[in-house]
Amino acid sequence: MKTIVWSGDIDDGLVSLVYKGGWSKLVLCSEGGDIYAARAICDYLGRVERHVVVTGKCFSSATAVAVAATSCVATPGCRFLLHTPSALGVEGGSKVLKNETHELDVWLTWYKDLLCERTKLSREDWTDLLEAETYMSATAALDAGLVDGILQ
Repeated sequence: MKTIVWSGDIDDGLVSLVYKGGWSKLVLCSEGGDIYAARAICDYLGRVERHVVVTGKCFSSATAVAVAATSCVATPGCRFLLHTPSALGVEGGSKVLKNETHELDVWLTWYKDLLCERTKLSREDWTDLLEAETYMSATAALDAGLVDGILQ
């Protein structure tokens, strides 16, 4: 089995690589990206045994991918960024904005469910951390249960 090394956005390109199969480990350095792509990857990771190593940065939707894996370890200098889902470039009237707000709420609920299921913190804790746009060190991520270990 091979390793996927991905340094870039969580996007359809990564979805394609993940779903091709034939890999056992994903090395991930990402500022995040498309929540729909992240969800597709998480759905895949929920069905198979795969491992993630996060290095450098694991921001935004990349954190969802890391948490969804069978196991996840971080390099000592890795940083995490946790925040609520956001929409960029939304235009339109009040109905469009209302629909977009609802969609963001759906994604936020899914993300909190994922974090609560896989970590040691409560829903209230995650709500506070996400709303505060929280940066975490690898050690803090380990303490919170985002990762299973730190590479030495």
